Amino acid sequence: MKKWVRKHKGLLIGFMIASVVVSFITAIQLHVLLDNVADLQYYVQTGEVTASMYQYSIICFVNLIVAIIWIVLLFLLIWKVIFPNVTTVKNAFFLGELAFLIKMPASIRKELRRKNEQ
Repeated sequence: MKKWVRKHKGLLIGFMIASVVVSFITAIQLHVLLDNVADLQYYVQTGEVTASMYQYSIICFVNLIVAIIWIVLLFLLIWKVIFPNVTTVKNAFFLGELAFLIKMPASIRKELRRKNEQ
């Protein structure tokens, strides 16, 4: 386990930093939302966006981008845990058998041509 952590130290650090950033931006987003409840009610009733709601929408957009980065890092981390090396990926998805099946029509065609030539 220690060897795996040392090997994927950069991924783990990136995931931790992304987690902290997502949490921090979400806290800011909730604070801005709760400060602008009246503007939000005005937007719901009239459909007009006030200047303070623009700030909230920008924070939501930034949070969305950082959350997507966090999700990608989470998937990479899970992938690295489930499949620690290339051979386990090849064995799990039967890549050797798939390559054999892909080459099979060409090899059958080659054998048939050889038999027809004889």
